[in-house]
Amino acid sequence: MFQSANVAGSRMNWIRADGSGENHVLLESSKTIIRPSGFSPDGRLLAYFEIKPEGDVDLWTLPLDTSDPERPKPGKPALFLRTPTFETGLVFSPDGRYVAYHSTESGRYEIYVRSAPGPERPRCSTSRR
Repeated sequence: MFQSANVAGSRMNWIRADGSGENHVLLESSKTIIRPSGFSPDGRLLAYFEIKPEGDVDLWTLPLDTSDPERPKPGKPALFLRTPTFETGLVFSPDGRYVAYHSTESGRYEIYVRSAPGPERPRCSTSRR
């Protein structure tokens, strides 16, 4: 997984770790910068953050169908967290139950831990005040 960008926009790309095979674009945006930050332990969710032109940064997940590991199929992106502060670096715990991320919610960079998104756990998509 890697991010690429040019004047036309930003992309998240998939390629085998050994560099063989073809590059596959999983997600692209012409209006924001998107950057991958981690996979769930089972490889079915890709965590990433989106930087908007005005500087706002939100956390997202992208479901992946990895039944064909050579050509994973992306699902619909899902908002994980949107606040008026700056969040980046969403990563999953080794057991997949939690995520950690950086936030400036307190006025300085700190690390926060929450339940990971999943079918039995609601996403944290509302603004905190």
